Amino acid sequence: MDTLQTFLFAHPLALLTLVIALGYALGEIRLPGNFRFGMAAILFVGLAFGFWNPAFGHAIPELIQTLGLAIFVYCVGLEAGPGFFRSLGKSGLRVNLMVVLCISSGAGLIWLCMRSQLASKELLTGLLCGLMNNTPALAAATDSIRRISSDPELPNQIVVGYGIAYPFSLIALLIFYHLLCRRAFGPSAIAPPSSSHTDVADTLKVEQLPADKDHWLAEEITQKTGLLLSRVFHTDTNAEVVHPTTRIHQGARLVVIGNAEQLADGARLLGRFSGGTFETRQKGFTVHRYVLSNPKLAGRSLGEIADHLEKMDGVLTRVRRGDVELSVNRNIRLLPGDRVRIVAKQGQEGDIKKYIGDSLHALGSQGSLTFVLGIFLGLVFGAIPLALPGLSNPLKLGAAGGPLVIALLFGYLGRTGPLIWNIPFSNNLALRHLGIALFFAVVGCRAGGGLSAVFNLQGMMLVATAVSIVLLFHFMLWLLLRLSGERNLGAFLGFSAGMQTQPAALTFASHRIPGDAVPISYATVFPLALVLKIIIAQLLVLG
Repeated sequence: MDTLQTFLFAHPLALLTLVIALGYALGEIRLPGNFRFGMAAILFVGLAFGFWNPAFGHAIPELIQTLGLAIFVYCVGLEAGPGFFRSLGKSGLRVNLMVVLCISSGAGLIWLCMRSQLASKELLTGLLCGLMNNTPALAAATDSIRRISSDPELPNQIVVGYGIAYPFSLIALLIFYHLLCRRAFGPSAIAPPSSSHTDVADTLKVEQLPADKDHWLAEEITQKTGLLLSRVFHTDTNAEVVHPTTRIHQGARLVVIGNAEQLADGARLLGRFSGGTFETRQKGFTVHRYVLSNPKLAGRSLGEIADHLEKMDGVLTRVRRGDVELSVNRNIRLLPGDRVRIVAKQGQEGDIKKYIGDSLHALGSQGSLTFVLGIFLGLVFGAIPLALPGLSNPLKLGAAGGPLVIALLFGYLGRTGPLIWNIPFSNNLALRHLGIALFFAVVGCRAGGGLSAVFNLQGMMLVATAVSIVLLFHFMLWLLLRLSGERNLGAFLGFSAGMQTQPAALTFASHRIPGDAVPISYATVFPLALVLKIIIAQLLVLG
């Protein structure tokens, strides 16, 4: 064993990769409730290695930690950018204000613990980051403390507090979710299956027309029902792709896409479902998935692209980003790597493929320049001191906050002239995992040496504090939503998981309540909650 310790200390890259590999393996283990610790397991393995040999904390260069941090938060910001600014709009403002109140209340309780000297300021700041399961906040807090103090133990205390609170607060939150679902759905704690939110294709036979004319315009049907129209069979031998101005006459068979409620509205408006096989619907048409790799289209609205496809007799019917099917509307902006389904008349495939790109090779090289440039600009911005009233030291956003702010802005803009700031979703995910793996491995090894002393003296008290606070501010959100009239359990679980900024909580809730209520609610509050936690963590450290 001593030989292994000596080897790892002499070869820090071997130590780094071993911690990450073991963390990945541990993170894949499914725990009761069908959740995993995921990337956070790398931190726990790092803490174990640091506890095993405290010298490991000094073996890996600190620059690796900073690089991983900058990469991670920049990727998070790029993805959250569009949603962050959207969440500040009228539709999401009310619930986001509730989330701000709940998170601030939790932070206020931690501040009271600091005032009563329950533990050190650094340890309690880490506890807050851990009970909120927020890695960017942890990164920002450790970065801030390193800038104002040369004591290496202070950032380590933040990491130890995070490591103590993270698993217990997550488990407590999932038990809370389980109890709510059990109360609503019985012993299984799983909502009965429903297809009301799943988009499917079907064929409607038009038997009813407007009172004032002998046809429908396609855009009128979409406005009244929300259905997406892809193609129309005027007769068995006369069919065309549907565009907004296409005229739909009595007796036509219309292929539509929508959820159960939209399909029911379509049947009430137009007539009845006529069935038909998949092969019948495809007669004379081609349906393909294309990968958006044409850099000229990145950041463009779906409406712009749909108008161009209309000239090629094609219609875009589905957009898939990562593992998520997006609602098709003209305002959403397409990103590199989005997979789009396009229906077109036979013979148009070549022109459409050339227009969309559909090249994984071309996709792999997109965004490299702007990604590195964006991180550089974020690091420069993070180095600017910001004097705020009440703080003894100027606030610097640092390697965590600077790249995050710039990424939120660039993610929202999408592109500036020829510069495309967004990168393909798969690239973003891979780089984000790399960044957080580097960060977790290094900070874990550095903090592990102090874990035993803290846990022996204050461990159970800190665990109880973390669990109590996390349950309190989620119960507070539940109460505020009910008082405001929002009684949908799926919506609450989504808002709660988004406030926690915890993908494991989202996965747990989505498994119990299928449909889009949970993910839509999650996306509404996640961006603002993420940014707020980063700011609060730095204020607690610097205050």
